[in-house]
Amino acid sequence: WVAFEFPNFQGRQLLLEPSETPDWKQRSSWGRLGSIRPLKQSGVCVRVRNQGQDGVLTVKGDLADPRGVSVCLLPDCGKSTQLWLFQDGFLRSLASEACLEVVGGMAREGTRVVLWPEHGKPQQRWYIDSDGTIGSRLRDDLVLDVQG
Repeated sequence: WVAFEFPNFQGRQLLLEPSETPDWKQRSSWGRLGSIRPLKQSGVCVRVRNQGQDGVLTVKGDLADPRGVSVCLLPDCGKSTQLWLFQDGFLRSLASEACLEVVGGMAREGTRVVLWPEHGKPQQRWYIDSDGTIGSRLRDDLVLDVQG
């Protein structure tokens, strides 16, 4: 959320997490809020974590050559190789800018995922469910499972 000092979205601005909106006075010396609105973001940066294992989806290999790059599960180390931008249905690696793709567009359980330059086909389209599950747009019952 973006809080504004004055009505009609004027004056100084204060950036608030959703949980901080009721307690905005702890972050500001303002006597009152003039206006507030949601912060529009074009994408969301995420770490893809396997709930059953200790690790996150990581880009591994020569980042200069997308064909030499793989994805695997590694312990969280905070590097950009573990950050993903979810935007317009694509999961883009921040390290390589390539998209996560279901190999060959095969809509079957157990099919591997790889990084590939964006081409917009369904095998590169994903959704994030309300429980955090990442699913493939190839089939609604297919979800991303990072195994290591």
